[in-house]
Amino acid sequence: MSEILSKLRARLVMIADKHAILLEAEASPIWVSFAFVERESEELILPESLLDDWGREIKSFAVYQWIKENGQQFPRAEIFGYRSNGDRVQRFLREIDLTAAYRCFAKRRSEESLASMSLVELVLIQDETNGPIGRISPPHNLPYPLPQINADWWKVSGNDIAVFEKAISGSLGPK
Repeated sequence: MSEILSKLRARLVMIADKHAILLEAEASPIWVSFAFVERESEELILPESLLDDWGREIKSFAVYQWIKENGQQFPRAEIFGYRSNGDRVQRFLREIDLTAAYRCFAKRRSEESLASMSLVELVLIQDETNGPIGRISPPHNLPYPLPQINADWWKVSGNDIAVFEKAISGSLGPK
């Protein structure tokens, strides 16, 4: 088994020493997984499956929607998954901070190891109007749970990464 992955049309790039995804409709797909945050330890879990209170197992991207809709009602449901270093882990939902923003990990090929995944810190969205580069709120028309990740979101013009980096490198401090 492996972590639950989803395809996303984007480029995985480095900007100012931070991993970023540049959302592009024409890009080759990359693979993303959304990590849950444990209460107290704040360690991350990339899910593989969920076992609900009745013994039903969910092994697909539907895990995120199930937890969104049912997580508070079923604290004894179990989540099975991995740490970003590949170590297996199992936790009850009551041990997961269901209010914390997801952490997004990305890789270029689905067969790459967990250890090769990059923690996404920036999300860049192309501005068709060529307006000024600037921070934005995550658009709500993106597939769940992408708008709920813990990352800086930026509106950008053009597709030259060097221009993005120069324009925003002095603005990457705390939100």
